[in-house]
Amino acid sequence: MDNPFLKEKKALLLMNLLEGKTYIRPLAEKSNTMYSYALLTLQIFEQNNLVTSEKEGRIRVYALTNEGKEIAELVKNLWELTSTMSNGEDKRE
Repeated sequence: MDNPFLKEKKALLLMNLLEGKTYIRPLAEKSNTMYSYALLTLQIFEQNNLVTSEKEGRIRVYALTNEGKEIAELVKNLWELTSTMSNGEDKRE
């Protein structure tokens, strides 16, 4: 599902975090990306204050910050508005 307006895997990682805090492995799987790519992307998101992380035992848990939630919602809206464009359709008709 290519979206010409967004970097798909980054957008999916961000949107999937809207569901609440989670571990990296299920987030990567749900976002259809490799663990290493998800880890690197989450580190970038964390450096930009979009996500926070904390250790729960030996595993790190990620969650959106308030700013991250706002941006994730905007990305989700853009994704929904533009996803039909990549299929050559327009929902507004």
